[in-house]
Amino acid sequence: MAADTSAEMTDGFHLVVDALKLNGVDTIFGVAGIPITDLLRLAQNEGIRYLGFRHEQSRLLRAVSGHS
Repeated sequence: MAADTSAEMTDGFHLVVDALKLNGVDTIFGVAGIPITDLLRLAQNEGIRYLGFRHEQSRLLRAVSGHS
């Protein structure tokens, strides 16, 4: 008999979101772009809040000031 090799497939975005949730991350700060748009949508669908900014300096100031 052959072993059951029908493992569930996933992608990197799901792995990242699962890891964030397992580590208690509830907010992501960032500058959105085409390469990560799907990741951000998935994170939001899973209950992780995304705060987007137009410039990296604004994002950094908001993240370190604790105003999430």
